[in-house]
Amino acid sequence: MTLSKRIEEKASSLLKQENISTKDLVNFLASIDIQRSDIEEYIEPDPKHPYGRRVLLNHPKLEIMLATWTRDFPCAPHDHGGSKSAIRVLRGQSHHRLFHIKEQTLKEVFSEKKSTGDILTCAPDQVHAMGDDGLEESLVTLHAYSGYIPDMLVYNDSETLVVSGACGAWIPENSADILRTEKGHFTRKELN
Repeated sequence: MTLSKRIEEKASSLLKQENISTKDLVNFLASIDIQRSDIEEYIEPDPKHPYGRRVLLNHPKLEIMLATWTRDFPCAPHDHGGSKSAIRVLRGQSHHRLFHIKEQTLKEVFSEKKSTGDILTCAPDQVHAMGDDGLEESLVTLHAYSGYIPDMLVYNDSETLVVSGACGAWIPENSADILRTEKGHFTRKELN
């Protein structure tokens, strides 16, 4: 059975729940038996972006996505809106960073390395960034998101951009995907 089919089967019980918690996402990702051979057909590098994105399950209550990370090209600091998320490292090592915004300035407040088998989480509205940490094997991660992400906040050096949820965690090339731009760094609450 393919990885995609196994994910669909495992997800069926989660989709019956009224509310999917972060703990549910962590348990879900940990429960999936994944061998190296399982992910080969899903690996889609994208050298123009921080990662190639392969959605394995797309449901209004739950999205499962596999990311194939580009070396020396971390994603931009971003949030996932009100969505809860958990991310399992399938191969390589991730450099994961968390940020806070104070006085319209984005500040890194935490940094960690996560290796194969580790699972990290992001709370709703948490600003974070990830990237391949440069080990021999390139980074591949499996992401689980609970709750629809209509748009994301993505940060560059001096601006906050509201981008379409269909985009990845980078500054879109297509200006139509940028829904709003503000000078300075702002939380989602500050923009509303």
